[in-house]
Amino acid sequence: LAVFDLVDIGSPRAIEFARSVLGSLADPRSNPAHFETLRALCRHGFSQKLAAAALDIHPHTLAYRVAQIRERHRIDLESAEARLRVQVAVRSGAR
Repeated sequence: LAVFDLVDIGSPRAIEFARSVLGSLADPRSNPAHFETLRALCRHGFSQKLAAAALDIHPHTLAYRVAQIRERHRIDLESAEARLRVQVAVRSGAR
């Protein structure tokens, strides 16, 4: 939680950070299902099974969305550092 305090959630600098991390996904006109998928993954420790249940979708659907996020928005969730950056970005209020 201290990381979120350091970022100053909602500030112009935090929003700029989120846009740099999320790229085209930070645009409100982008696919809302992709953003909600990232939000659910962040809330559930990047567990695809738990995030799929929270979204009330099949785990294969969630896996497909994650692949689309990686391909279309160039967001790769493989490393712990990338996941932390995405988690901070999603919480920053960029969208």
